Amino acid sequence: VPVHGVMSLHALAEQVLDAGEAPAQFIVASDARRKEVYWARYDQDGAMVDGPHVSAASALPAFPVYGIGAGIYAEQLEEAGAKPMPESFEWIANAGYLVRRGISDLAAGKDLSDTSPQYLRESDAQVPAFMKQAK
Repeated sequence: VPVHGVMSLHALAEQVLDAGEAPAQFIVASDARRKEVYWARYDQDGAMVDGPHVSAASALPAFPVYGIGAGIYAEQLEEAGAKPMPESFEWIANAGYLVRRGISDLAAGKDLSDTSPQYLRESDAQVPAFMKQAK
């Protein structure tokens, strides 16, 4: 069975498009823990135009924001000039939208062969200094 890599934020973008009346540009955000959001900006056709990123919600640009990240950090987003969209406050990546995006991307000829995770920040776990010196 072939396996293809599709970013979870794409599923959220598909959900925005499915809801109808997608803005010219919008952001989808999920919870990245540590008081940060995992986010990307999309156009009204669902093409990613910026991202993915991990940052504090207060650092997001002033666009409509969809997804559970918008619900968790609504106040910080509003203070930054972004517009959290309440109808999406419980949205997480949905497998149906993930598959739909994957099929669409494959049909468009995109290479989805890379299934490795994208780590956008350094790990909290560090190799102790004495172990780095051992050879």
